[in-house]
Amino acid sequence: DAGTMCLKARLLPVCKASRWFGCAPWLARRYCWNDGRRLHCVRSAEIEQTEPRAILQQILASKAPLQVSPLAEVTYALSVLQACPPFTGQPENDSANQQVARAEWTATYGCLAYVEGVFLQEAGQHQQAMHSFARACPHLARVISSVPRTSLDEAARRFCMVCLIYSGQLEEALQLAEESAAFYCSPTILRLVGEVSNLIGLRLPPQEHTTKSTSAFGRACSAFQAAEQMRPGHPQAYVSWALAHSMLHDLAGAYKVAEQAICKCPGFWVHAMQRPSHFVPGLLSSPWHEAESFAWAQELEAEWQRIKSELEGLDGGTAAWPEVRGHDRNLAQGTGIWREFPLLGLGASEASARKRCPRTCAILQSIEAVSDHHKHFPHEETALFSRLTPGTHLRPHCGPTNTHLTCHLGITIPDGCKIRVGHEWRNWEEGKCIVFDDSFEHEVRHDGNRTRIVLLIRFWHPDVLPQRRAEIIASKDKERKAKTWTLLH
Repeated sequence: DAGTMCLKARLLPVCKASRWFGCAPWLARRYCWNDGRRLHCVRSAEIEQTEPRAILQQILASKAPLQVSPLAEVTYALSVLQACPPFTGQPENDSANQQVARAEWTATYGCLAYVEGVFLQEAGQHQQAMHSFARACPHLARVISSVPRTSLDEAARRFCMVCLIYSGQLEEALQLAEESAAFYCSPTILRLVGEVSNLIGLRLPPQEHTTKSTSAFGRACSAFQAAEQMRPGHPQAYVSWALAHSMLHDLAGAYKVAEQAICKCPGFWVHAMQRPSHFVPGLLSSPWHEAESFAWAQELEAEWQRIKSELEGLDGGTAAWPEVRGHDRNLAQGTGIWREFPLLGLGASEASARKRCPRTCAILQSIEAVSDHHKHFPHEETALFSRLTPGTHLRPHCGPTNTHLTCHLGITIPDGCKIRVGHEWRNWEEGKCIVFDDSFEHEVRHDGNRTRIVLLIRFWHPDVLPQRRAEIIASKDKERKAKTWTLLH
């Protein structure tokens, strides 16, 4: 009949996608749909609620990140819940049984909406994912405040924390995380305590990087340590844990965390001083590279006087030379000022840069590894003039990826300036290039009496073949946004 034909047409995609845990056969026996409206239901409303919960429980029961996305099943379960709520009227008029049914429906719907967002992210549909998170958050908040607690309370708390983080409500997320850790001491909740504590510490303005930041990063270290004791071997947790130690100036602690990561997650990192959030195995891991290995570096050195002349013609005001952005701004810790003049990438007015520094920009664009880096990362800084005032000390830190290298051409180099990458300190020289891998721990000291200026250039690591670049970028973006780990208890 018409209902059966509709059933086959509507559920075929779900059936094909159901290999993950084989739920579609029993879904197919129960429902027919037409333009989003239920035509026929042969089971009770109670069973209608049970089936979406079964999908959710299958996901939450997993002991490891899922290898096959159940997005089709989750989206279908949400449509079932929307079409068949087990309650009517206002909450204040509910009977005791209706209150329980409303709470369970709200919990199931909020958790499934969050799960849908996670797997939309996995599929690269980030705008739709944020819509799902926004849809989930009010339902999850109602679950957390409900009495008595539902069977999904612990999961709802985890998911609500992430939604609060996405919306920038870090203090609220931390309050919920610490409250939840008292109720449910699960490794995922402890890790969320660590993650949100790190975010709070990193977003503090430089003048507040004292007691507050020490408290935030110390709390993060304790949370990650406790989570590691319960469930070790989560790669991205080691990144955040090592970062918290380095922000506390505890480099020995950061090295210890890195050694644990190397031992328990083979291939994730290979050196305790190389701790990027995104690591591609198989690339040469060396803190320093010889500039003579790159023909274009010799061209830069031959042109350095002309580059310096173009630099001297720039406006020296703060509008043209903004302070560095984000976490980098806190690296100086009030010891000096770190400013930059963008040439390629984020913050650069490239038409203006080409007009004011034509030769410099022409050389940069002629270097394939540089111009292609700019092409693939238009929202990141590829080339700029970097200016440090006397007294500046940039604390030890690691860059975000091992897929690019960094070149510095010394332009104005007073005595007393030096840089450490890995274990080795080196000095800049005017008119000379140095090349290093900034995914290794590095720091800068400026003990001179004049401003130091270098031309900073980021370019593809020579071991990254052009045909692999798009794949690497996609994996980096996916790793950065992945939240499937929050589905684990």
